[in-house]
Amino acid sequence: MKKLFIPLMLVLCMVAGCKSEGKMQKTAVSKGEECLKDVSNIVNSNEKWKCWMNTNFHDSLQHIYGDTSIKVDASGTVAAGTDAIIALLKKKPFAVDSIYTIKKVKADDRHRFDYEIGGFITANATYSHLLIWNRSSDNIREFEFIAKVDKGQNYSIEIDKRRARWVVLCNLHDAARLVSELYSENAVYFSHKPVIIGHESITQEYQYMNDPNYQLTLHPITVQMVNENLAYEIGQCKGTYNGKYMLVWQRDEQGIWRILVDSNI
Repeated sequence: MKKLFIPLMLVLCMVAGCKSEGKMQKTAVSKGEECLKDVSNIVNSNEKWKCWMNTNFHDSLQHIYGDTSIKVDASGTVAAGTDAIIALLKKKPFAVDSIYTIKKVKADDRHRFDYEIGGFITANATYSHLLIWNRSSDNIREFEFIAKVDKGQNYSIEIDKRRARWVVLCNLHDAARLVSELYSENAVYFSHKPVIIGHESITQEYQYMNDPNYQLTLHPITVQMVNENLAYEIGQCKGTYNGKYMLVWQRDEQGIWRILVDSNI
């Protein structure tokens, strides 16, 4: 009897586990069904994104992303357009327990775009997102960057120094040096034009900084540390250009903070 006892217990545990797992899956489905019933009444676009992610109705995300949307990750890889972004999300599906906004600001005077720093929580981790919402196009996610949150050392002082260096080089009208010193080699610049990637292309885009009359300062509105290697920043430009800007700072292998994503819609 003793020899039979352990296997019998294992079988019972396995059965109990299967029942428990089935119950959890049933609960998740029922929550999804409830969400889908009410999705047309959900005003908050982040909550709609959460609903469609949780119910695996990924194709419905076409209402969240547009043909001009881009999704960038920490490696600098860019997914461009609705189909590419949805295909990427389908490859690694996940369920979202809750979603939140930390800071949301108008990106332009006509309020066509919003910049947002926020995040969401899953069963296993917390993630931080940096978004650009296109309000003039049914409030779609024009830009998305998502990274896992991992509390560590705060590098705000180092980032402040690097931002100050950006301003110095900008006002010395040396676009090539600014990009080579401050930007990752695979940095992404996102504006109204198609996305621009890499030192050479960004330097070419920044030729207007070489105009002796061009002057600019950067004034951060919020800087959010995501983990020891990433930080999000939303700020205000003042000078020749007076719009908002958005940055993703990334610490490289040498411990130097560089700009991975730069945007001023």
